[in-house]
Amino acid sequence: MIFLGVGPAPRLRGGVQFAEIETTTWSVDLAAYPPWMVLLCVSLVVALLIWIFMKALKVTLRLLVYAVLIGGTAYAIWVLFNS
Repeated sequence: MIFLGVGPAPRLRGGVQFAEIETTTWSVDLAAYPPWMVLLCVSLVVALLIWIFMKALKVTLRLLVYAVLIGGTAYAIWVLFNS
């Protein structure tokens, strides 16, 4: 009569560990460096990231222009022969 809730519920022997949580905190202490050096390095890293973003945008826009030119030409030829 388990379906009616009459049977005894099975018990676990001892505790079951579901997950072991391990936390590791990584931090960088920049207090040992002079403030001007930290600012200079952060500025250089941000400038590098902006430069990489601009190069990626340039490549993406160039590919988009080529896709529009090739697609427009192909569509114009298709319209020319199917008119």
